Amino acid sequence: NIIKEIIEAMGFRNILKDITLTNPMKYRIVDFCSGNALVPLLAIYSLPIIEAFAIDIKKRERNYLPVKRFNYLEMEFQDFYAIDKTTIITANHCCKSAPSIINKWKNSTSSILLLSPCCIGRIENKLPYIVQKKLGKYLSWVFYLANKCEGQILKNNSSLSPVNLIIKAEK
Repeated sequence: NIIKEIIEAMGFRNILKDITLTNPMKYRIVDFCSGNALVPLLAIYSLPIIEAFAIDIKKRERNYLPVKRFNYLEMEFQDFYAIDKTTIITANHCCKSAPSIINKWKNSTSSILLLSPCCIGRIENKLPYIVQKKLGKYLSWVFYLANKCEGQILKNNSSLSPVNLIIKAEK
């Protein structure tokens, strides 16, 4: 549903706005598992950023040529290395790639990560059963990932989905 995707991307855009307006034209956005590229497209059109990249293993068939300072690269996110301290890594609905994206961010010089987990993956250090049962699978997964990157959990209040949390990590 495109409306749901736009609203979810707007949650990222709102967080990015707070970061980029304090330092205009300092950051670039690299969006892993980009799909329709809504997060980087919203960013490039509405925020003061240097450039934006959409990275996905299957490029969507759209005419992205008119969009200035934007590139859609068809590749595995693990193979993208043009990351520096001015890069904000984003990943909306990155499925079970979330731990790998966190590791990529931790091993890079990127200063900021925004991640919206969806599909529940394998939790290495499980929470105690009683805690996991109380939280449920989705919240347990989000807490696990937030702990992995020492990030804070933010809620996308306008999201139409119960999968509405964004992890923001900084180093």
